[in-house]
Amino acid sequence: MMEAKEQYLVSIVVLAYNEEHNLSTQVEACAEWFRSLEDHPQGVWPAVFDSFAETHAVGEVLIVDDGSTDGTSRVARELSAAYPFVRVIRHHTNLGMGAAVRSGYGAARGRYVTQLPADCQILPTTLERLLPELEKADLVLSVYKERGDGVKRALMSRGFQFLVRALYGHEPKYTGTMILRRSLLSEHPIRSRTFFANLELPFRLIDSQVSFRVVQIEALPRRSGASKVANPMRIIEVVSEMIHIRLGDWR
Repeated sequence: MMEAKEQYLVSIVVLAYNEEHNLSTQVEACAEWFRSLEDHPQGVWPAVFDSFAETHAVGEVLIVDDGSTDGTSRVARELSAAYPFVRVIRHHTNLGMGAAVRSGYGAARGRYVTQLPADCQILPTTLERLLPELEKADLVLSVYKERGDGVKRALMSRGFQFLVRALYGHEPKYTGTMILRRSLLSEHPIRSRTFFANLELPFRLIDSQVSFRVVQIEALPRRSGASKVANPMRIIEVVSEMIHIRLGDWR
């Protein structure tokens, strides 16, 4: 598949599944962040952006509505009409986080790509911790300093992390908040349909000797609603998929 022409410095993929009460806040935060970067880029943009900053817009937002059944689709359309840099990708059924990530990254037109959740637990200003590391690497990953998600989620997380280490031999604590050179995606396509995509991609890139850095970030409480990830059936689906990928086409 031919890579889309580069038009922006960074593409932010916003993953949205039944997030009608949170989506506007996140996209508006992205718009404000873009404005602040245009006004005061010094100290935030890495020097690697300097050569094309004058000819490229700062950023775009791609909302991936993954088959929402609430008012998310309506909110996404309204945001697209209000902001020229916002585009909407609509899945007619819920295909999973990995499929949403693939759709968003595949449609991106930025030199670099990243993702944010629509629930506002990670705001775009957090990316300011990652951007300077692009001076030294083509991939910047993040780990949470502290989540405080409760005993049930902590136990599920520990079991999941143990299995990931056993299967892949990699640190399983990377979050979905990463930034990477978009050209890497054509060489290392994501196969996962579940949230394992956010580990599969860094694992593939690291195994291919792509230069990377890791920074710590903090997650805010959800503004509204509940997590769609931390439930036993979803965990079983993810574990099944990552075993299938590991035993199948991993290289």
